[in-house]
Amino acid sequence: MDKSALTSRWARMDGTRLRAIGAWLLQGGDRPEGLAESEGGRIDLRGLPLVGPLPLAGSPDELLGPTWESLDLRGARLDDLRLFGVSIRDCLFDGASCVGWRLWGVTVKDCSFDRADLTGSALGSGEWPGGSTSWSGVSFGRAKLENVRFGDASILECTFGGMRKVLFDDCEIVDSAFSGKMNSVIIDGRKGGPRLAADFGEATFVDSQIIGYRLNDSKLPRQADLRLIESYPAVVRAALALLGSPVGGVDARAASVLTWLSKAPGGEYSDWCFDIAAFGSGGDDALPLRLDDLFARVMAESRD
Repeated sequence: MDKSALTSRWARMDGTRLRAIGAWLLQGGDRPEGLAESEGGRIDLRGLPLVGPLPLAGSPDELLGPTWESLDLRGARLDDLRLFGVSIRDCLFDGASCVGWRLWGVTVKDCSFDRADLTGSALGSGEWPGGSTSWSGVSFGRAKLENVRFGDASILECTFGGMRKVLFDDCEIVDSAFSGKMNSVIIDGRKGGPRLAADFGEATFVDSQIIGYRLNDSKLPRQADLRLIESYPAVVRAALALLGSPVGGVDARAASVLTWLSKAPGGEYSDWCFDIAAFGSGGDDALPLRLDDLFARVMAESRD
C-alpha cells in the first residue's frame, strides 16, 4: 500500500470511528474492533491522522497513562502530542510526523523512528511524579532531530544519526551510538554528572560539545580539530590565571570564553570535549589557536 493509499483510507473512514481510534490511543480503554495487523503482527495504523484541539495522552494528575504496544504508526501524522506517563513498546514510527512532541515520564522501548520528523520536540521534559522519560533500544536512524531537547532522560542502547541544534540536558546515556554530523549539539551533564558511556566514533562534531561527564567510557569522534580536556574545571581556572586581566585582543576573547565556562562548571573531575574550530566561526582564526596554546601550557605544567 503506497503513501497516498495509506492516507486516503482514513479520509474515507467514518468520523465517529476515527475519533474512537484516537480516543483509544490518547485515553486508553478497549481496543476498537476491526483494526487489522500489518506485517510483523503490529496493529496497522499506518498513515493515521491523529489530530484534534488537544492531543493529550495521559494526564498531568495521574502517574500512569495509556500503553501503546506493537503499533505500526509508519507515516502517521502525530504532531504536537503531549504524553504523560505513557508506555510505548515495540512500535514503528518510521516516516511519521512527530513535530512538537512533549513527553513527561514516558517509557519508550524497542521502537523505530527512522525518517520520522521530531522537529521542535521535548523528548524528556525533566522530572515528573511518575519518573523521568526513558528511551531503551530505540533507533532514531535518519530521523529529523532539529531544535530538540532531551531533558533528564535515560537513554539506553539507542542509535542516532545526524542531528542539528539538539540539547541532551543532564541525561544518562549508556551503550548508545551516534553517527553522522552533529551540528550545534550539546551533551551537558554539569547539573548532576550522570553516566555517559556512548560510541561517537562515527560522528563528526560541528560546533558541538560534551561537557560535565567523565568520558573514559566513551569512544570519541575521529577528527583532527577535536579536543578533550580532562578534569576541565581546574584547567579552565589555570588558563584564566595565565591570561591575567587582558583589556583587548584575542586574550580578552579567550578570557570571555573561559570565564563563561568557569561560572557554571561541572564536577571537578568531569571532562570537556569539543571541536576547537567552532571558536573560529566568523573568521576569528586567532581564538582557536590561543585557546589551544593556553590548554597545552596548563597541561604541560600539570605534568611537570
